[in-house]
Amino acid sequence: MSFQFKQKLLTQDVFHNFCLLTLAIAMIGFSMGIILPLSALKLTSFGLDSFEVGLLIAAHAFGLFSAILISEKSVKKYNSKKTIQIFSMVCSIFAFGMNYTDTTVLFGLMLFGFGLSIGVLFNVVEA
Repeated sequence: MSFQFKQKLLTQDVFHNFCLLTLAIAMIGFSMGIILPLSALKLTSFGLDSFEVGLLIAAHAFGLFSAILISEKSVKKYNSKKTIQIFSMVCSIFAFGMNYTDTTVLFGLMLFGFGLSIGVLFNVVEA
């Protein structure tokens, strides 16, 4: 391979990684800013009082803290790029599923799963 071809290939890969990281950071920011307030509104529409809403929203925070346990293992098993792709998809599935659930227990589990997947994304992107 010529030097110019290697240099062009390297810059394309760096640009791809930069775009992937930028999109992952944007997804984390938008999801934290949009999903949590909408989750509180949906839980309030279930007829729960503010204490119960706070407990269920805390499932999201518990998922964020639990992500520390699986982030390293995920990056070792897959590489960081594949981990970002996998957990972005998982995060989207949980966010999509929260729109179509009508039970508080399932909603709390989806909030936990969403927090777990967004936590892994956050850990990998920030590392």
